[in-house]
Amino acid sequence: MTFAPPSDARPDLPAGSVYILQPWPNYLSGKPHTGVDLYGQTRHKPVATEPGKVIAIKPGSGSQVSRIEIDGEATGTRIIYKHVTARVKVGDIVNTGAVLGDYDASGRDSGWWNGYHLHFEVQTPGGGKENDPIAYLIGLMPDITWHMREAVLKIYQDRAYFPIMNIKDVPWG
Repeated sequence: MTFAPPSDARPDLPAGSVYILQPWPNYLSGKPHTGVDLYGQTRHKPVATEPGKVIAIKPGSGSQVSRIEIDGEATGTRIIYKHVTARVKVGDIVNTGAVLGDYDASGRDSGWWNGYHLHFEVQTPGGGKENDPIAYLIGLMPDITWHMREAVLKIYQDRAYFPIMNIKDVPWG
């Protein structure tokens, strides 16, 4: 079975890369964060990391964040993509790499807007407790290349999987 990163990195970075903007389980500010924020722009498209079934879609607005929820076939986890206007429908079966929608500005008025990005969240089977989305992605794609700012890198240095992360530092900009 093949797997795919949920969001392209910046256009100047190689394919198969992911750029982390904000870590899990807390933002850089220390406030709780249920997922990880990955770089995205309107010309990029969020994609399914693994095959699965679309089980929920919530449209967004200026104050409410849009979301797509998928039950992953390979891992049995619930995968949540936020700040995405859906191109899929509830009940759709998606394959790895299927385009799920387009990045949107939902939640922009909430005060937490950081530009176009993908909030990527992984929950226990059936939904519920948040799991580490980086550990999930490393489990699916151990060769994935990670890009992040120094402040984010410091957060991950204490994680058990840090020694196996393929990290390439790039400046923000």
